Amino acid sequence: MIRHVTNDYVKIVNEAEGGREDFVHAMMHRDPRDYNLILASYAAWHGHTAILDDVIQRGANDFNKIAAHAAMGGHIAIVNDMIQRGASDFDMIAYYAAIGGHLDIVNDMIQRGAKDFNSFAADAALHGHLDIVNAMIQRGANNLNSIAYNAAYNGHFAIVEAMIQQGADNFNEIAEQAALRGRKDLVNDMIQRGADDIDGIASFAATGGHKDIVENMIHYGATDFDVIAAYAAKGGHIDIVNAMIQHGANIPEENEDI
Repeated sequence: MIRHVTNDYVKIVNEAEGGREDFVHAMMHRDPRDYNLILASYAAWHGHTAILDDVIQRGANDFNKIAAHAAMGGHIAIVNDMIQRGASDFDMIAYYAAIGGHLDIVNDMIQRGAKDFNSFAADAALHGHLDIVNAMIQRGANNLNSIAYNAAYNGHFAIVEAMIQQGADNFNEIAEQAALRGRKDLVNDMIQRGADDIDGIASFAATGGHKDIVENMIHYGATDFDVIAAYAAKGGHIDIVNAMIQHGANIPEENEDI
C-alpha cells in the first residue's frame, strides 16, 4: 500500500477512474513510483480495460484485489480475466460484488466455491441490496441480527423490516446503529418494538453527534448523563456535552477544556 499520496498520484487515480489513458501513461512515465496495483484496482472498478492492461504489463499482479474491484463495479469480463490470470479468492470477490449490488457476480463466485453467505448478506445490507440479502438467506445465511444492524447503520428500513419479519430480534443493537447515524425514525421504531437500553442508545447517538436523538432518549428515560457526555466529548460534540451538564453530568477535569 502506498502511504505517501501526492498531488500527482491523486491526478493519476482520478484520470484512471475517468478512463484517460493518455494522461495516465504520461504520468506513469514521468513518475516511476509503483502506483500500479492501486491504479489497476481503480481502472478495474470503473471498467477501463486499456488502462488495466497497461498497468498489469507494468507489474500489477494482485489479481484477487483487481478482480474484487472489478466485481464491485459489475465488470464480469474483467473478473473472469483476472481468474484466468490466477485470482482464486472467490469469497473476497463475492464480498465486493455484494457491496456493489451485483448478484450475478456473487452467484458466479458461489458456483466457484465462495460460501461466506452471512458476510455477503451483511455487506449487501449495509449498502441496501435487499435482493442479495434474500438470495443469501435462501442459501443459508442466518445471522439476521447482524444483517439488520448493518442495514440500520445506513438507514435501509426495508431490509431491517425484512430481517425482523424473518426473526431478527436484537432491537437494542439495531437501535444503537441507527442512533449512531442519526436515523431517528428507525430508533423510535425499535423502541416501540422493545428496545430498552435507552442509555446505550443515547450514548451511540452522542458519539455520532445527534443531539435530537439524545434528548429523545432522555424523554424515554435515559439518566446516565456522565457516560453520554463522555461519548459526546470523544466525538467533539460540545453542544451535547453542555446539554448533559445542564442535566447534571459531572465532567472530569481532563475533559473540562473540550
